Amino acid sequence: MGRAISEQFLKDLKNGKLSELLELVHNDTTLIMELRGKSVAIYYRGGVLFNVTEGKNDYTVSFNSDYWSIYKKYDVLKENPTVTECITNIAFYKDQMDYHISHAKRTLEKQCQQQIVLENNVLGKVIPDESKNKSATTGDYYILDIEYAYNKKNSINARFDIVALNWPSLSPCRKNRNKLGISFIEVKLHL
Repeated sequence: MGRAISEQFLKDLKNGKLSELLELVHNDTTLIMELRGKSVAIYYRGGVLFNVTEGKNDYTVSFNSDYWSIYKKYDVLKENPTVTECITNIAFYKDQMDYHISHAKRTLEKQCQQQIVLENNVLGKVIPDESKNKSATTGDYYILDIEYAYNKKNSINARFDIVALNWPSLSPCRKNRNKLGISFIEVKLHL
C-alpha cells in the first residue's frame, strides 16, 4: 500500500471539492487531520470521526459505525455522509462520538495524544520572540504522526503512540532546520 494521497486528492483538499472539509478542520481546534496511507482521517477526541478515501471517480467520507454505540442518536447522521452533510451536522457527529467515548474504556490516552498534536502543531504559531530568544510556540516538537505502525514482512514490527521532530523552540534552533532529531513518544496515563 502506498503511503501518500494522490496529487489530485491534495488539490481537492486545498481548493477543490474537499476544501470545505479542510477549512472545517482548520477552524475547529477539537479536530486534527492526519494522512493515513492513501486516505485522510479526521480525528476528534482521539478517535477517527471521519475517514476520507479516494475512489475511481469521487471520494467517500465515512463515519465509524462503532460510534453508533447502543443507538443511533440522530436521524440526520449517515455512515457515508457527503462533505456538506459532514459540515452541516458536525455537532451531531461529535455528540454521537462523545456519547460513545463516555461509555468506552481506554479513550483518555488517545485524547491526550490528540491534545499533544493540537498543542504542538496547531495552537502554537511560530512567531519569534527576540526578547526571550524563543519562538511563541507551545512546544519543542512537531508531531508527524500518532498511532504509527511499521510492519515489514519477516522483519521489524513496531508501533509508536507519537512520532515527532524534536524542534527546540529557541529562535536560533528554529532557523536551523538541518539538525532536527526524531522522537518516538509513548503516552501512558496512570489514574
